[in-house]
Amino acid sequence: MRRKKSIWSKPRRTSGNGTNNRQWLYLFWNIPCIWMCKIGIGGNYQRRSKEVSRTVIGVAVPVFAVKILFAYPIEKALHRTFRVFNIPFHGSGKEEWFFILVLPFAFAVMLFFFLLEWAIVLGILLFISWMAVG
Repeated sequence: MRRKKSIWSKPRRTSGNGTNNRQWLYLFWNIPCIWMCKIGIGGNYQRRSKEVSRTVIGVAVPVFAVKILFAYPIEKALHRTFRVFNIPFHGSGKEEWFFILVLPFAFAVMLFFFLLEWAIVLGILLFISWMAVG
């Protein structure tokens, strides 16, 4: 006899919009449109690069990618912050393309959150080891 699925149990999403799980936050650079970069999130940035490259002019080259917690809200904050530099582009992720000047700033923010996450992990491990010794 098959068991009925509960209406309360939904399959849990591990990546994509609206999740706070660890995801890749990435920067793509477009060749030949070298004045454009893309800020996005996904479960697999290499696969995403291929998907984007199939739908836009040229090739989306991964410049930097970090797998961090809360990638979705960080990506949205970057999009809001840089909305003045937004360049609407056809294809996949068409609203996530920005003028290349945002690339170093987005890189700095992404690196900060990556290092912050690992500093917290290291701090917790050091605290646990300190408590175990003392």
